[in-house]
Amino acid sequence: MTFKELDQRIRASVPDVVERKKILTGLHEIEEAINQCASFYLSAAGYTVAEDGIYKEGSSTRFQVNE
Repeated sequence: MTFKELDQRIRASVPDVVERKKILTGLHEIEEAINQCASFYLSAAGYTVAEDGIYKEGSSTRFQVNE
């Protein structure tokens, strides 16, 4: 299930406006945190973002990765 689908289900099933806003705010914060973690990991692994927004494997990293 995607975040968009979860958002739609929450909007459809939670009648209380205040409670719905709190839940949606938390959901969107979780989504943003996951995106930041994924972006950091991909950068550390040597991937770069192309013009189309898709990550592609690059030749160098901005971070030192100790394996």
